[in-house]
Amino acid sequence: MADPKFEVVLFDIDGTLISTGGSSGHAWAHAVKDFYDVDFDVDANTGKGLPDPEVGRAILRAVLGHDATGRELLRLMRRRM
Repeated sequence: MADPKFEVVLFDIDGTLISTGGSSGHAWAHAVKDFYDVDFDVDANTGKGLPDPEVGRAILRAVLGHDATGRELLRLMRRRM
């Protein structure tokens, strides 16, 4: 009988298990600059360990001054990727 093989998929939020040197925050900041021409310090305005949609909502609330629509959030998240 062959040895069983294990495959693992690990999902991490930057800064929870590993650190990518802030690449997530930089990607968000570039997306905000591209769409809204605003320099936004993501790390200073959002908490660690938040899922991407929550980060996007917090960013858009601060930049736009209102809760983001689904379309606004999706657009920013796609640009971030």
